[in-house]
Amino acid sequence: MIHVFATLTSRPDTVAATRALLHGLADASRAAAGCEHYALFQSEQDPARFQTVERWASAEAWRAHMAAPHVAEAIAAAPNLLAGMPVIHRFERVA
Repeated sequence: MIHVFATLTSRPDTVAATRALLHGLADASRAAAGCEHYALFQSEQDPARFQTVERWASAEAWRAHMAAPHVAEAIAAAPNLLAGMPVIHRFERVA
């Protein structure tokens, strides 16, 4: 089981568009094989900051997700919306 935490920061002028893109990404990801949990959060202190909390059945399921067309579309749109590169951390549960 793999847990993924991704932090994405929108440019101030693209917060609504970023939220819409990430909402669509979350919906499509939840339907992916091996996705056990996918939640999207928006910071109350900084509305331009988004966080995903994901749980995948395996590293292979996560890699398949990263290769999916809906992820490719989000990655292609990201440079026009985000203030910088997403910060993605993968963890394996050990206890």
